[in-house]
Amino acid sequence: ALPVDRLRGRVAVASLPPFGEAERGPAAEVVAEYNAAIRAVVAEDPRAVYVPFGESLLGTNGEAFDASYGGFSGSIAEMYWHTGRRWLLPGGPSFGTQAAECGRTVVHDKIHLTEVSASKLSDLFVDALESGGVE
Repeated sequence: ALPVDRLRGRVAVASLPPFGEAERGPAAEVVAEYNAAIRAVVAEDPRAVYVPFGESLLGTNGEAFDASYGGFSGSIAEMYWHTGRRWLLPGGPSFGTQAAECGRTVVHDKIHLTEVSASKLSDLFVDALESGGVE
């Protein structure tokens, strides 16, 4: 086990991004519960800096994540389709472009981030570690 009590410096801990892009529904509620638990753990350790990544992505209120067998299978199929188009086609469309084709902005396949969302995560981590926190 890692001797966490001997760690020095700061640790940035990000909240979870959404599944799908809906702010309400079963998947959004589970993610919100996990994010509340993450925030509580971070509040207990002065070395930890909370990074509100999931919260920064709210506001799209798009399509909900369907965790049923059929819904999840559809997301996985879309993941493979988008990845193939992105990396196997010469000049393939970005994940952001493919997300837009599906009416999304945050995740391209209801699970995985677009380039813009990933860039936002990176920027939030840099801000958190340079300044001691972002809110």
